[in-house]
Amino acid sequence: MIFNIILLSLQLVSAGVMVPLEMLPLFYEKISAVLPATYVAEALFTITFGGSNIFSDVLALVIILLSVRVLAVLRISFSRIKKADTVEKPKAALS
Repeated sequence: MIFNIILLSLQLVSAGVMVPLEMLPLFYEKISAVLPATYVAEALFTITFGGSNIFSDVLALVIILLSVRVLAVLRISFSRIKKADTVEKPKAALS
């Protein structure tokens, strides 16, 4: 929960909506490249006010989505492997 709050705060600051990205410190400029809110904000600005091609923002969002899905699948598979190792296997019945 704390991790989500921290990420949400970082996204709100570094998306360039409240303060233009050019005015933010270098840390926020660098972190904004990996957070999806930046690309959503840029896409919304492009749709609303016109501008360049929206394809690059959508492509970045798809790459982030696929990366998160791969990480989630890996996390779940490792969790299942660990859980299977910790569960005791029943002993075979004596014949």
